[in-house]
Amino acid sequence: ACRDDIVTLWEDQIVQGVLKKQSARIQDMPGFFLNDAGRIAVMNYEPSDDDIVRARVRTLGVEEHHFTMEGGALPGTEWYIYDVGGSRSCRQHWIPFFDDVQAIIFLAPLAFNLVLEEDAKVNRLEDSITLWRQVCENALLAKTTLILFLNKMDILQATLAANIRVVKYVPSYGDQPNEITHVTKYFRDKFRGYHKRLSPKPRPFYWHETSVIVRVPFFRPSSLSVLLSHPIHPS
Repeated sequence: ACRDDIVTLWEDQIVQGVLKKQSARIQDMPGFFLNDAGRIAVMNYEPSDDDIVRARVRTLGVEEHHFTMEGGALPGTEWYIYDVGGSRSCRQHWIPFFDDVQAIIFLAPLAFNLVLEEDAKVNRLEDSITLWRQVCENALLAKTTLILFLNKMDILQATLAANIRVVKYVPSYGDQPNEITHVTKYFRDKFRGYHKRLSPKPRPFYWHETSVIVRVPFFRPSSLSVLLSHPIHPS
């Protein structure tokens, strides 16, 4: 019943002007559907695959997922994945899962202009880097493979396209080009540097560029081979 009102409000030039002035690009965030309100707000709406991917459900605490590979290099291999909430209040629950873990997939959204929900004074990307440093230097994880996902590349692209300058939020970026290739390399090298310097002993650095809505292979062969060389067995 409110579909037309929602569409009218969202497309209003004053509303768009205020959002632009505040550098608020909420349309680039996962879970955002106002651009599709006309399609969604109908009685016979059925979510598309992309709608499902965009829908964001916040992880709270620790969730365990178990599945068996049906094909690939080792069909029948069982996998156990623990999805842990990344907010500060959830991190205290991670420790019990560090024992015998074979790999950690670390998601680092390149949201250089956003702050934490729980602390508006802390830059979200800087918090990710701080957490990455703590994970790298943790003695309990010395033998654990760390796989870095530079996440939400689609949002980074949209942020840079809106002429939002990295140096405004990350002064150390300096006068480097405000372009996705240079920005990605800068942050990737920063994560790589901490990985090399802080790891208790040398280990390979694996990384991927990922997006919320673009379907990509889950692992490059190099990272997948690391996990398959030490398959996870039921306890």
